[in-house]
Amino acid sequence: MNAHDFSKGAIPEGKPDTGSPAVSVLSPAKYRLRLFIAGSEPNSLIAQRNITEICSAHFDNDYELVIIDVFEDCMAALEENIVVTPTLIIDRPEKTRIHGNLQDHETVLTRLGLT
Repeated sequence: MNAHDFSKGAIPEGKPDTGSPAVSVLSPAKYRLRLFIAGSEPNSLIAQRNITEICSAHFDNDYELVIIDVFEDCMAALEENIVVTPTLIIDRPEKTRIHGNLQDHETVLTRLGLT
């Protein structure tokens, strides 16, 4: 995967909504997340599954999730000072980071302001 892969229901910020002709541009998603992974390493796959489950269960499609494989886009990792994967960067609603496979859903939800 690369930085252009968006999760189910997520549409890149500012892109036209082709499903509704009455809306030409979407407002920014309430939640914007970027998950930095290392290819198909076990913890990366677990983190990807966990964040997808959390988004599906709690965000009602009002989110943007970008999966960035550091093997394919090392510049993005360098720009964000990613030194360990997986790393979840929460850009919205409040900028923060979580390192690890995101198994502790409560911690993720707390950092997202949902608990």
